[in-house]
Formats: sequence, C-alpha cells, structure tokens
Amino acid sequence: MPRDGCSGTLVGMTDAARPRPTLRAHATVLGWLVLAGVLVAVLWGISPDHNPNGQCEGIGFGCTPTPRDSVLLVAAVVGLPLGLGTAIFALVLVGVAQGRRWFPSLGPVALGTVATGIGVVGALVLAVIVVGLGSAA
Repeated sequence: MPRDGCSGTLVGMTDAARPRPTLRAHATVLGWLVLAGVLVAVLWGISPDHNPNGQCEGIGFGCTPTPRDSVLLVAAVVGLPLGLGTAIFALVLVGVAQGRRWFPSLGPVALGTVATGIGVVGALVLAVIVVGLGSAA
C-alpha cells in the first residue's frame, strides 16, 4: 500500500484497521515471570531442610547452607535482579513493538513470549557486562 507523505501511515487504512495496543502481550510477559516465581516456590518447598550426611548448616566455619536455604539465596542474589531486568527489557520491547506494522501478524501472546526470551538474554548480557566492569576495577 502507498504511504501518506506527511504522517507515514498507510493510505486508505482507517482507524479501525490500524493495530491497536493490547494488554495481552504485557500480561504474557508478566505471566512468564509469575510462572518462574511459582517454580522457585515449588523448588523451595520440595527441597530438604537439612544437609545430607549430618553436615552442619549455615554459612562459614566449614558449614554449608541447606538445599532449601540455597534456593532462597540463589533466588535473591540471581533471580530477583534477573527477573527485574527481564521485565524491563521485555515490557519496553512490547511497548515499542506494538506500534510497528508487523505486530498484528505476530500476535500478542507470541510477542510477549518472544519479548520475555529476549528480555532474559538482555538481562543476562547486562549482568555479565556489569560484573565484568566491576571485576576489572
């Protein structure tokens, strides 16, 4: 279709035919993040609350955290920043993508899923860069 010279919109495309932003893509991103949180909660719930072989529990003096405490520690140190970074990357990507012409062909649920995957990769890359810069100093 030809484009309008002024606004860059497709000529002959009415307001009803233009893709409208929807909350389904945003809800999909948040749904994947909630699912990850539920999986962490289930893993915490099924992890044993004691160390095998009677090893002492805790951090320091030759002791190690229990598997249940280890799940919480990893979730707090890695999971929360990764989840926040994923949410930021994915929700911004969804917001930008919904204004594009190819959005209707992709669909909101697929867009949310793809954006979540890209968000995880982006958050991991950012974390590697930050950790790399911190260790170089």
